Amino acid sequence: MKIPDKDLANYGFWESTIKEFKSSPQAARKVLERNIYYQSRMPLLEKSAYVGLSGTSMATPLVSGLVAAMYEANPFLTPGEVKNILMSTADKMPTLNDNQQGAGYFDPKEAVLRAEELKNLKQQN
Repeated sequence: MKIPDKDLANYGFWESTIKEFKSSPQAARKVLERNIYYQSRMPLLEKSAYVGLSGTSMATPLVSGLVAAMYEANPFLTPGEVKNILMSTADKMPTLNDNQQGAGYFDPKEAVLRAEELKNLKQQN
């Protein structure tokens, strides 16, 4: 089955990755395994895998849940503080550039702790 380049580009494939993907079935599997590994932080295993699903539709419920936990820890957070905490506590993947990962993978534990710290700082003042 031939997949048009524009369709691959719609799913986040870069030009160099598209060429690699189309070079052979083995190369295509390698590209997919690498993408699943990056998106799920788990390698693709034979007959068992964590599947990574990318995009805002998949990120929204996860980030919303984290933000709710942050507001539970500190109900006085401003929207700007929430954004700052999320971005400053994110973990970068060293093999991806900023266009591929934004601020990085969020760190829920660190984000909630930072929200609590900010609440404590404001109460001291």
